[in-house]
Amino acid sequence: MQIVKVLDVIQDAQAPCLQVALFCIFLLLMSYSQLHASTKLDPTQYNSALDSLRGFCEVFTLLMVVFYICEEIKQIRIWLSVLLMMAYMGTVTVILLNILIAQMSTTYTQAKKFSRLEYDVDRILQLTRMERFPFLNLRVKYYKEGDWISEMNLAKELLEFSEDRNPWESVEEKLSAIREKMRKMISHLLEIVLDSELNTKSRYQTFSDETDKSQKTLLHYAAELGFFNVTKTLVKNCPLLLTLKTKQSKRKRALLPVELALIAENDDVAAYLIRSMWHE
Repeated sequence: MQIVKVLDVIQDAQAPCLQVALFCIFLLLMSYSQLHASTKLDPTQYNSALDSLRGFCEVFTLLMVVFYICEEIKQIRIWLSVLLMMAYMGTVTVILLNILIAQMSTTYTQAKKFSRLEYDVDRILQLTRMERFPFLNLRVKYYKEGDWISEMNLAKELLEFSEDRNPWESVEEKLSAIREKMRKMISHLLEIVLDSELNTKSRYQTFSDETDKSQKTLLHYAAELGFFNVTKTLVKNCPLLLTLKTKQSKRKRALLPVELALIAENDDVAAYLIRSMWHE
């Protein structure tokens, strides 16, 4: 039994040694063929005995390459499982990295918002404390009566610089953003007024401007100026304003709010009023 074990060990040791010997022979023959071909003016010609030896070396190296390719094809099952496992591990790693990056970015965004909010709160608290002292109140100290502020400066004051905003934003875009914010604010304030005690007995249903000759209602002004959000709020809370007309004069006939919107070319407001009147 011990002799059999020794023979098995010798056979196991001979296989790697044989592979190493064949590989060394392969390298020697390939090196000889390459070096000999590099010294010839025309390597495609086989005239002398050395050229024949070079051809034999080239054929032998080609057969060795084919042999190794066949061996790799036989072991492709093992390599295929390894490749599939590596691809699976790579996919899992990419997914986990994406989840980690998303969590980190979300956490950073939330932390930035909270820190900005805390900064604004602290700044407001400091300003309110300074407002109590006349000599520290910058608003009162540097107040200029009758001073005029340009649209660009107004945009800079109302829309503070933020990383979320486009740094290449034009003045027109900034002013459009201000107008949109003001319209939403006016619409919200109007909802509060209509739901408050000021609108007792629905006094705004028939309210008209007595200082104006045509006696326009709130809906007339909103439709003429193109305040879409204000128009929606008025129609929702005071639907009777849709049918009220302006006062007729010698030069102008009585007009509905939708007609004023069409004259002012406020298409979105006019379309909304037409749909509302159709449902009414």
